[in-house]
Amino acid sequence: MTILDVTSLSKSFGAVVAATDINVQIKEGEIVSVIGSNGAGKTTFINMVTGYLKPNSGTIKFIDQDITGLSPRAVTNLGVRRSFQIAQLFPELTALDNMLTAKNMAGGGKASAGSKECTPRRMSQDAWRHSLNMASKNMPDLLF
Repeated sequence: MTILDVTSLSKSFGAVVAATDINVQIKEGEIVSVIGSNGAGKTTFINMVTGYLKPNSGTIKFIDQDITGLSPRAVTNLGVRRSFQIAQLFPELTALDNMLTAKNMAGGGKASAGSKECTPRRMSQDAWRHSLNMASKNMPDLLF
């Protein structure tokens, strides 16, 4: 099954062409990397797939659903997650706790402070609530 199907995707900013005629198919179970030199269009591609930029042309399908031009929140709600180049971490938390907080902020887990599924194990309930509150104020579009 094809998970991500990108066809003829292009993006320009005025006269600057940032990405042109990108075609990618990612099948279920594949592990894929996006590599290239500076200015090759890697971030532009990821931003288009995750809804942060609208392509000038082309289509993006996630599990056969056209997500081209959807908002970042809508794309995330369908199951597409991303991380940012500049990590927005809580230094007082472990790496696992940061990931679990991000998962909750993106809607990927139970949001209640007492949730055993996604609540960081090394935090008090008050610290957990504080982290979620700070994240919602400081990173409203945190997506993974």
